Amino acid sequence: MHIKTIIYSSDDKFFSVLKKLTVMHEAILIKDFPLDNTVLIHLASQLGDLSRTGVGEKRSNLENEIIHRISNVKSLNDPYGFEILSTTAKPFLLHTDCFFSAKRVKFVILHCWIPSKIGGDSLLSSVVEVINQLSDHSLKKLQTNLIYTPYGKTSILFNGINGYGIRYNQYEINKFAITLGVSYDNEVIALLDYLDDVVESVSRSLKLDRKDCLIVHNERCLHGRTKFPTCEHRLLKRIRVNAP
Repeated sequence: MHIKTIIYSSDDKFFSVLKKLTVMHEAILIKDFPLDNTVLIHLASQLGDLSRTGVGEKRSNLENEIIHRISNVKSLNDPYGFEILSTTAKPFLLHTDCFFSAKRVKFVILHCWIPSKIGGDSLLSSVVEVINQLSDHSLKKLQTNLIYTPYGKTSILFNGINGYGIRYNQYEINKFAITLGVSYDNEVIALLDYLDDVVESVSRSLKLDRKDCLIVHNERCLHGRTKFPTCEHRLLKRIRVNAP
């Protein structure tokens, strides 16, 4: 997949161009983005309504009441007692954010403050490239309501305005199944494993540097992360933007 790279500018033209680019590209990398939370919030607000998923929960590492600190300094658990992978140095499979939120998230913005020297690379996979690799049977099956969620069963793939969209996080799917006390049949398990293999096969890696700001279209691109040493104190700041 292609990642569009631009240089940050504080003028209005920059934000006008950025909005157009988010329609054309699954991921945009902004170089030399200021290490300033207010600028990050302003950027996100130009793209839509800010998501408040996870805001107000005691487990959240929040700044400015809306920005999540993504750091491995202290591992945290979710309300059900499961480990939150983003607060560790462990590998994070490719996924979309807020899979179990009834309100869809359109953009995930990741701002690098402290990069890891070894590992911790960002991983990205375009849904277009994933679709092109899927078998016809799998493509149809993934558009059916297979997955249990708090708001009913749902599909992984769906038809969006600009083609296929995806909502997927196998780690969260497995956690919720355990919480509900439900299980998936062998066909669904094999399908999800196959999807993971396809997603990984078309992925590309990106090493974020200090002051890099990555905007990921959460319905057209999956993102993940490679592992890194626990002695490294990597710090990203994340803010999400709701879908209309």
